[in-house]
Amino acid sequence: MQTRLARALTALIAAVALALTGLAVTPAQAATGTITGKVQAKDGATTSNYQGANLYLARYTDADDFFSEEVGSATSSSTGTFSFPNLANGRYRLRIYPAGEYSTPGNYGYEYYDNGWSPYESTTIVVSGGTVTLNSIVLEKIGWVTGKVTDQDGAPVPNANINVAKDESSGGYGFRTDANGNYDTRTFPETYNRNLIPGTYSISSNGPSNYGADEPVYASTAKSVTVSANAGTVANIQINRLKTTVFTVLDTNGKALKRSPIELLIQRTPGGAYELPQYGPIETDDQGKFRLIEPNNYKLRFRTPAGYTGTGVPEWWNGPAGQGASSVNDAAVVDWPAGAPYERAYTVRLDPAPVVTGTAQPGRVVTATSAQWDAGTTQSYQWLANSAVIPGATSRTLPVTKALIGKSVAVRVTGTLAGTTVIRTSKATKVLGKLSAGTPKITGTAKVGKVLTAKPGTWSPKPSFSYQWLRNGKAIKGAKKAKYKLAKKDRGKRISVKVTGKKANYATVTKTSKRTAKVKR
Repeated sequence: MQTRLARALTALIAAVALALTGLAVTPAQAATGTITGKVQAKDGATTSNYQGANLYLARYTDADDFFSEEVGSATSSSTGTFSFPNLANGRYRLRIYPAGEYSTPGNYGYEYYDNGWSPYESTTIVVSGGTVTLNSIVLEKIGWVTGKVTDQDGAPVPNANINVAKDESSGGYGFRTDANGNYDTRTFPETYNRNLIPGTYSISSNGPSNYGADEPVYASTAKSVTVSANAGTVANIQINRLKTTVFTVLDTNGKALKRSPIELLIQRTPGGAYELPQYGPIETDDQGKFRLIEPNNYKLRFRTPAGYTGTGVPEWWNGPAGQGASSVNDAAVVDWPAGAPYERAYTVRLDPAPVVTGTAQPGRVVTATSAQWDAGTTQSYQWLANSAVIPGATSRTLPVTKALIGKSVAVRVTGTLAGTTVIRTSKATKVLGKLSAGTPKITGTAKVGKVLTAKPGTWSPKPSFSYQWLRNGKAIKGAKKAKYKLAKKDRGKRISVKVTGKKANYATVTKTSKRTAKVKR
């Protein structure tokens, strides 16, 4: 009993000792290794051991050395040395802070092993049993970068994004220029940008984060900068404004079509094929505006949003003087000629579709009311049945024949003006046949308790019938069969019946009989 108690006490003391060192080791990962090293500081040409540096060790928890968890901390001794004992096998990252205040010019900066400015530049330390002795860690005083962002005309760009990174291809940390286009890494609170340890960095800008369609857009420019200890470096950046084209899309009534989908094709190389974009959704903003940016060339089609109930129809852009094109082959290219202004703005008002007016029944005539195109537009017509061409039906009007019963007719109108052709197609209208309806009659005695019978008469072609009996012209609740038994409520009233004939692809017809004499007791 005493032996087991002694063992438990020994294990508890060992666990407490590990906890006091800031390291925890799970049973599945035996503590086998040690990391040791020395911290020094460089001031001018002099390098000396550094006491009081705070070191934090993290163990990577994934194979890509991205996720990590802190496992311990240490402080450098009077000789600058430090040690992390009892480490499980694995991959580690070490972060070193100087004593007291840091990230301020004149003071030493913090870093990741080995001379890493951010976690992405940290050198991984591999523990696999035994002792790993690190290269000396030499802390240096931080520097800073100042500069001005201007456009190609020399004008300052306020609120421009500034990004600081170790190189153009790596991630970085950002801030913005002031109202005069100036920036200073010392004034931004983000510690990485204030903590520019000596080395080479990439400073880049792409102008303000302007998401509005009417805001200017700039190309990104990067500059390599060398930062020295306790000194400033000037890095002015010129960013070139890009050309944009802004479309405002309106419906036929002049209302902005917000969140309206845009069908976009992109030509990425001159003379190359037009391709679909690999991003989306592509649509107008809440003001009905849509912006394109150089250098790629584009073709685009304006479409109507989901749930749209107006008369506007989708169209391809075919130039500022055009009325829209129905085919991508007739679409104009949005390109970026040398003499074009930085911003071009066009308003696109969708043309209304033609409308079919008149009654679509055999023996009647329907008429095409064409789109509201410019004066002088030559128009031609082609009638369609179930989307197929009706041979010879090329007039503005269409006599409706029995052969069209049950089919949906529409008209396709082609407008031509000054070499530009636009094609618009109306909504389809279903042709319904006309029933030849008979005259309903009532048989039976108009007396309480007696049964009346509805005779629909002769109908052609024969439909299915439904009935509604009436008392002095008002519907009798529940009386919807061909026979009706007269009730006390009917006494002194006149009874009639309404007969409705229904047949597929024919217009529904309702006929009402004559009234009976007053119902007797």
